Amino acid sequence: MGMLGNTFDIEQIEVHKGPQSSVFGSNAIAGLISLRSKPITDNFQSGFSISLGDDSHKAVKGFQNIKISNFLKVRYIIDYNYRDGFRNNILNGMIDSNRKKELFSRLKVEFHPIDQVRILGTYINANLDNRYDVWSPDNNEQFETYTDSLGEDSQKTQGFSLRSKMKINEDFNLLFISTRSNTQLVHAYDGDWANDSYWLDEHQFDPDSTGYNYSFYEKNKRSRHNDSQELRLSFKNLVTGFYFNNLSEKDDAIGYLFGGLGDQADGRYDFKAYAGYFQIHHNVAKKLKVMFNYRLEKNMYKYVGNTYDNYYGDDLPLVNYESENTMMGYKGSLLYALSDNSNSYFSYAKGFKAGGVNQEPNLNEFERIFDPEFLTNIEIGIKTIMNNFGYVINAFFGNRNNQQVTISKQRNVGDPNSFYFYTANSTSGYIRGLEMDLNYILGSNFTFQSTFGILDTYVENFEYELIENVKTRAGDRETAMAPKYTASFGLKFEKMDYYFLTSASYKSKYYYSDSHNKRSSAYTLTNITIGKKIKDFNLNFWVRNIFDVKYTIRGFYFGLIPEEDYPNQLFESYGNPRHFGITLDYGL
Repeated sequence: MGMLGNTFDIEQIEVHKGPQSSVFGSNAIAGLISLRSKPITDNFQSGFSISLGDDSHKAVKGFQNIKISNFLKVRYIIDYNYRDGFRNNILNGMIDSNRKKELFSRLKVEFHPIDQVRILGTYINANLDNRYDVWSPDNNEQFETYTDSLGEDSQKTQGFSLRSKMKINEDFNLLFISTRSNTQLVHAYDGDWANDSYWLDEHQFDPDSTGYNYSFYEKNKRSRHNDSQELRLSFKNLVTGFYFNNLSEKDDAIGYLFGGLGDQADGRYDFKAYAGYFQIHHNVAKKLKVMFNYRLEKNMYKYVGNTYDNYYGDDLPLVNYESENTMMGYKGSLLYALSDNSNSYFSYAKGFKAGGVNQEPNLNEFERIFDPEFLTNIEIGIKTIMNNFGYVINAFFGNRNNQQVTISKQRNVGDPNSFYFYTANSTSGYIRGLEMDLNYILGSNFTFQSTFGILDTYVENFEYELIENVKTRAGDRETAMAPKYTASFGLKFEKMDYYFLTSASYKSKYYYSDSHNKRSSAYTLTNITIGKKIKDFNLNFWVRNIFDVKYTIRGFYFGLIPEEDYPNQLFESYGNPRHFGITLDYGL
């Protein structure tokens, strides 16, 4: 679904740590976050949430749950969010050039004609009408941008799922899951991040002297269709099933493409996945439970792409590639009850991440494909829950084989639109760490929560071609986007119908990319919420990033500035500044 991650009317957020490929497939090599929406109930329910804030923020959310009859129930939600996007486009005089304007709705219908049959249909509709304008050539911290061509990062999705569950007898159940979705994506950006006046005033680049404008723009449209079918059988302590997925995508692009080698491109990507799996658990003793699951999956993919030069007529060669991979994942785990309040666990698992095709037309043959990655992981931990106290301590170690890395290259000096990414495989690496969660109730008014994590990652040396026929070595360090230390702290105070919440999260520095050694800075963000409950209403005032910390979230290292030799330098984008508002909830 791309950008979708709506959390309104969500009952539970489940974090599955470690390889989960044996259950969820190739997208869960190192873990998975699962969002479970609230179920349809037998009672009439309704509620809403209204928010207003700075940056022109406004949000309206609502739900209704209706029991039509004893065998038919409906639940519907709608969620609208808007904000300007915290950017000030100097050239166009716009404060919404990076706006977020998102509308999401979900309809769930449950049909329960007899006790043995339960059918749940879910329909979603998303319209994310977002713009994109976050980069500046001067790296300013005032959130000022200079683009003359507005960017876009939009998505329209319609999706449907049908879950049909049949109870054959007390021990045997059948579940059939069918899904379908259609998504339209648009991503457009100003490749030079500025305009003629800026380049002339700040860097003396004069189009009248050079004979051309330092201006690059690209727009990509994608149409994606996805179907999946799954049959699951459960008998006592055994679950087995079969899964099929068919995805097709059509891409169209216009602009200054691939360093000016084309101005129009189109492509088609087809992907199929077949999988079989099973899971079994057994209570070996009163305090000891054993579980094992296994998945065998085959992926088949094909890509065909054309690039056209409508100005000179020099079209690029056709890209036509297809391949397939067969992958295996499993997980064995032991759960031992130390006491009525405490459990220990141990697991040994293997996960996988699918290979694929890089669509960039000028890649060498050995860069065209990337192979599957495999992660073998050992995890051990302890979990304790008491009346006013709870904690989880978890340690893990994983070996990554054929590790996938993201490479960034700039084909032509002086051409920011020749800067591109592709996926490659290094040799191997590892990931190991320690995580601790603590929850503590202090008396009748205070609740304390904290988390702490240590993450040690490593990717071995690997080679890639930075420019034609010139090999460059990378790796032999930590993996990109993997901070070594993370921590969070939360405190909630409740008295009468009033409450106060504060939370702080810390993230240490991390590498931006696998292909250069530039890092972010460490940062801590602090949020507060003050509120009052009035019967079924809840009114609160909130502030995000209350200390207005300037922190970076992404970094590119390449030659952009039109000066002699176009020197490489680091360009960074910043996370959101201080943001505040007020929210009124009813029936939530």
